[in-house]
Amino acid sequence: MTDSSRRDDAGPDPRRELAVVLAAVVLGGAGALFGSSRVWLTLSAARPAPFGPLTAQVKGHTEFPALAGLAVVILLAVALVLVTGRWARTVLGLLLIGCAIGVGWCALRGLVAPGTDRIRELLGGAAKVGAAPITVHKQLVWPVVTAVSAVLTVAAALLVSLRATHWSPGLSSRYAAPAEAATSDDPWRSLDRGEDPTITDR
Repeated sequence: MTDSSRRDDAGPDPRRELAVVLAAVVLGGAGALFGSSRVWLTLSAARPAPFGPLTAQVKGHTEFPALAGLAVVILLAVALVLVTGRWARTVLGLLLIGCAIGVGWCALRGLVAPGTDRIRELLGGAAKVGAAPITVHKQLVWPVVTAVSAVLTVAAALLVSLRATHWSPGLSSRYAAPAEAATSDDPWRSLDRGEDPTITDR
């Protein structure tokens, strides 16, 4: 039986599976970060002369300050998944799920107009707006993009938690030489023991 047939019988290649899952997490986190940086609301309030209309373009991370932070945590967690062990990856997967749910909650809230008090706050406070009527124009595409990114991240994070024990340990383990091999092959250790490393037993 060839190596390829054994790999097929054993299931998907763990390295490829890990790469695909982490790529999905990166895509979800980047989508959430990009979506949060776009304008979600355009607010305007007419004011009596001689004052001109008061307008404000509100980005997603301005309306929901935690949004950008959650997206950054998602992206940083990807690097940790690469270098940590199996059980730590399970915990990181749960962290990713929590962050993605937070992003999704903000995105869903962004699909509806905020309350009057919040709108006046975003325009600069009641002192600037007064009792003037306020017009709210929503850009729904960016909350939707952020919500889709959150769903993608949740799905990928679930795979991180469920499949973490099937993936090989983190990158740091590649540079740790086995203790026995390091001890037996090191010529300096042989000299310390009074042995000539150039002489090998036949």
